[in-house]
Amino acid sequence: MKRPLNEKEWNQLLKAPVYISLLACRHDGKLLKKEKKGAINLAHLRTYCAPKDLLEYYRDAEVNFKEYLEKYDDSLPENYEERKLILKEKLSDLIKISKNLYPYYRAKLILSLESFGKHMAHVNDNFLQEMFIPILMDHLNADVDKNIIKLEND
Repeated sequence: MKRPLNEKEWNQLLKAPVYISLLACRHDGKLLKKEKKGAINLAHLRTYCAPKDLLEYYRDAEVNFKEYLEKYDDSLPENYEERKLILKEKLSDLIKISKNLYPYYRAKLILSLESFGKHMAHVNDNFLQEMFIPILMDHLNADVDKNIIKLEND
């Protein structure tokens, strides 16, 4: 079993790609059309190009991805700094939930979400170095045995 989470926790965790997409929007205001289209396309792409262990996650995440992306984009403040603070808090909450996953699966998911962020960074330069990698890597380094990551590369 890849997800020893209850349904509420799993559904919360499925929102990580949405929050990452919104965090990559590095300007005041709503997502640009190209950002929204890029996020939706990437979420869909992950339903068949993600690591085998994560296909279920990305397939579940895609079901409501567009709806959640639009909903959260509309509900967030227009000011980028305010948006950033809210989204960082939401991602931190999801990182806490992810601690309930099996360590190997958690490590793969975090690395995959980092990759998702890298792809979103192509739309918005500097997002990755400034925001996303530090958030994920701090948690990954603190909570996941580095040998697990090595297994993925073998």
